[in-house]
Amino acid sequence: GCSKNGAITSRVRLSMFTGSNIEKLARDMSVGQGETLNVLADLMGVQSQDKAAFFQATRTNFGVIFAPQNETAGQVLTSLNQVLSQDATLSAYVVKA
Repeated sequence: GCSKNGAITSRVRLSMFTGSNIEKLARDMSVGQGETLNVLADLMGVQSQDKAAFFQATRTNFGVIFAPQNETAGQVLTSLNQVLSQDATLSAYVVKA
């Protein structure tokens, strides 16, 4: 599940992390910073120069990512990927199934 640069790209592993940390991620995304959000960015392979944009995107789109119908980690990740895919730089970090 690792790419050559060591970033975990497995959707299953991201889902496990997200599911185990869903409340912390929601809190971190709502303010656009935090340890759990930083770990998620690392797991997704977000480069340090793009982290500020990643954090801002999660904050700006918090209501989309954690929409009421998104009850599972998989649904949250799907919404996060949709948000990232709309940004020219962040689309590189969309995790494929």
